[in-house]
Amino acid sequence: MITAITEAEFNGIDPANRVIVHDYPRRFARLQLPHAASPLGMCWRSDMIEPTLAQDKKSSVLWVGVDQRLVCVALDGGIRFSMALASSLLQIKIYAEFAVALCESQILVINQDSSLRRMDDLPDIPDGVDVQDGKIIIMLLDGGSRSFPI
Repeated sequence: MITAITEAEFNGIDPANRVIVHDYPRRFARLQLPHAASPLGMCWRSDMIEPTLAQDKKSSVLWVGVDQRLVCVALDGGIRFSMALASSLLQIKIYAEFAVALCESQILVINQDSSLRRMDDLPDIPDGVDVQDGKIIIMLLDGGSRSFPI
């Protein structure tokens, strides 16, 4: 789905089809979705980090994140959700009713209808996320955890 391209190729993509754009980018890519009329463009700053993808088969959307940007696109290329993040994205997980974006300093929970359900700051860098008994459980690198009601 994602193919590396040059900056010149990225600049040739219609600005309306650029779904992730960072200042001072070093990497450029084309995202080809199965039902989209044209490819979507992405650019980001980090040489070492690859984009994170999570497909929600139930709602036929693709969550894409890299560096400090998160976007949800329909498989026809329509943008459903787009947000700048306060810290770098670490993980995207899809659950039945929502998606969770885990960042270095915060967690975002986004409903199926693309509305923001929760956005909470974290006390330490997270190691993982899970949902149990109606709560979102964040495991932290220091061995602790934090829970939030859904």
